[in-house]
Amino acid sequence: MLQTIRTLSLILFLFAGTGALAQTPVDSAFVAQRLSAIYKVYDSMNYMSFDMQMIISADSVPGYLNSQSNSEQNAKLTVAGRKYRYELGENIFMQGDSFVIAAYKPAQTLLFDKAKPTGANSLLPGGKTSLDSLLKNFTMVYSMFSDSTTEGTKLLTFHTVNTSMPYRDIIIEYDAENNYLVNTTYVYYTPFELEDSIISPPVLQKHTLAVKYSKYRFDPRSFEKAFSEAEFIYYDGKKYWPSDAYRRYRFYNMIGQ
Repeated sequence: MLQTIRTLSLILFLFAGTGALAQTPVDSAFVAQRLSAIYKVYDSMNYMSFDMQMIISADSVPGYLNSQSNSEQNAKLTVAGRKYRYELGENIFMQGDSFVIAAYKPAQTLLFDKAKPTGANSLLPGGKTSLDSLLKNFTMVYSMFSDSTTEGTKLLTFHTVNTSMPYRDIIIEYDAENNYLVNTTYVYYTPFELEDSIISPPVLQKHTLAVKYSKYRFDPRSFEKAFSEAEFIYYDGKKYWPSDAYRRYRFYNMIGQ
C-alpha cells in the first residue's frame, strides 16, 4: 500500500511545460505564497469533487519508429478536509473518519489501515512534501517565469538546464480568482535503450505527463456516501471483515485487529 501511495504521489506530482514567457527574477516568497494558496484550497474546502485526465506521452527517437507512445488515465478526487476518495481507473483509495482504505479491483485486493493526519493535498501535484522540496531547490537550479494566459487563469512555470534534476520543466495553470488547479504538465527525460547501446552514446527520450482538472463540484449531497467506510469493511465486535461487495478479495488488515 505504501508503494502504491508513493506511486500515486509521484504520478500526480509530474507536471511541466514550456512557453515563450518573459523571465522574471526568482522570488521564493512569491512562489511559496502562490503554491501554498493553491493547495490550501484542497485542505480547507468542506466539500469538493473534480475529475482529472492524465496523459503520458513519449516523443519518438530518430531512427526508431515504434519509440513514440501515448497513454491516458482518468481519475476522480473527492475531498472534505482530511477525508478523501480517489478513484483511479478501477481502483479506489479512500480515507474516512477512522481508516484509509485501498481497493484494487484488477488485483482483487483490499487493504486498510488507520487514518493518516494528512489530507488530500498529499495526492495533488506539489503536496506538502513535494512543495517543500520544490521550494528548497528551485532558487538554486530553477529559473522562474510567471505570466497570465487566457483570461481568468495564471501560470507558474519553472525551468532548469541542470540535468541532475528530475524535472526539466514544470508549469502550473490555476484559476486566478479561486486558486483551483486547471492544468499541470511535467517534462522529464530518460535514457532510451538503443539496439547497439554498447557502442552508441546514450540518447535521452523526452516524456510529458499532463494533468487536466475539470468538472469542479461542490454538492454535499453525496458527502457521506463518498467516505463511507462501511462500503468496504465492517466490524463484528471482534474483528474487521471485508463487506459483501469485497468478500472475495484478498484482505489485508494493517492495524492488526
